[in-house]
Amino acid sequence: MKYGAMIVGILAGFFSFAYLGVYGSLFGGLMAWVNPQATLAGLTGEEIKAVSIGLPLLAIAGGAICGGNPFLGGVLLLGSAFGHYAFLGYTSVSQIFILSIGLAGALAILAEVFEESSSTLQVQVNLPSTTQSAFDRAKWNALLQYDEEIRAAAEKIKSLGPKWLDELAQSYLALNDKTYLPSLVEKIANRADAEVNERLQLQAWAKQREPAHYDLEQPLGGYLNERMMLLRDHLLGSGTQRLWTIGTALGAVIIIVAAAMWPT
Repeated sequence: MKYGAMIVGILAGFFSFAYLGVYGSLFGGLMAWVNPQATLAGLTGEEIKAVSIGLPLLAIAGGAICGGNPFLGGVLLLGSAFGHYAFLGYTSVSQIFILSIGLAGALAILAEVFEESSSTLQVQVNLPSTTQSAFDRAKWNALLQYDEEIRAAAEKIKSLGPKWLDELAQSYLALNDKTYLPSLVEKIANRADAEVNERLQLQAWAKQREPAHYDLEQPLGGYLNERMMLLRDHLLGSGTQRLWTIGTALGAVIIIVAAAMWPT
């Protein structure tokens, strides 16, 4: 949703700059050249010129910020929409900019609200504190010192790290039966290996997602295609997020066209 607001805000800002920025700055400059003291609706020629350029730039800046900070971008877009309304009024032309920029601002703020609500609905898992042992450490140390079998099992797990050694201690003290020692050692070793493999896979995946440097042996067309795909994923997102972005942009275009064709 925030990417849809970003696209709509930037496009509407550019359209406003092409209309209001060009004609407003020309009119304001001409007005200031003819009579620098003259005012129109309480604004001098230089002020009209500054507002004509500032409002579209405010919309472009708000749309660009939406990708990183939807709330701030939404505030800037709504401020630009209100500025267009206060400066131009609500006419058949100005409503195109007011509605599109205002819609982009509302979408950006809604995206911020939905992101915050979804983050608060995440399940929180209470893990045991690493500063407190979940087992009787004094008893475990005594077993390590006086029991050969337990000490041998602990030596096999020790190389995997303190996390797995503590798990062996906790599991054994809960069972308190040395017949389970071989099974405990095997299962803990398998879990440790699985965790290492998963970490390596995640690192490999993250490395693949990093922007690759250009390879001189790679065809230029394939490199450009890869760059375009990365840019598309960054702007539109992927999966459901892409559908939301495209749908939001199409809906905004339909609203803009309908507002432009609405009889006044």
